[in-house]
Amino acid sequence: MREIRPTDLQAAQAEVDSAIAALKKAKADLALAYVRSPIAGQILKIYAQPGEIVGEKGIAAIGQTNQMFVAAEVYETDINRVRSGQRATVTSSAFADELKGTVTKMVLA
Repeated sequence: MREIRPTDLQAAQAEVDSAIAALKKAKADLALAYVRSPIAGQILKIYAQPGEIVGEKGIAAIGQTNQMFVAAEVYETDINRVRSGQRATVTSSAFADELKGTVTKMVLA
């Protein structure tokens, strides 16, 4: 059996230390690869794609769709078909899904 020289042991230990440091850096880089929102909600619009520079609007618009209020304009010819308490469906180009809600108040503008 061959004897292990101290220099060989030191070289092997240096390689192990280097691999451990590379693993720690990779884990830190991976943690930075995720985007987390400070609030719970639904993504309404994406402003930046991977690799793009983030502008003043940020990365995405997030909304709590279970707490949204909509102010809608209704044509005068259709106003007699809208009642307080009526179920409503809201669509918008700002988000993909339909939002369901209830008419709570009507005012004349």
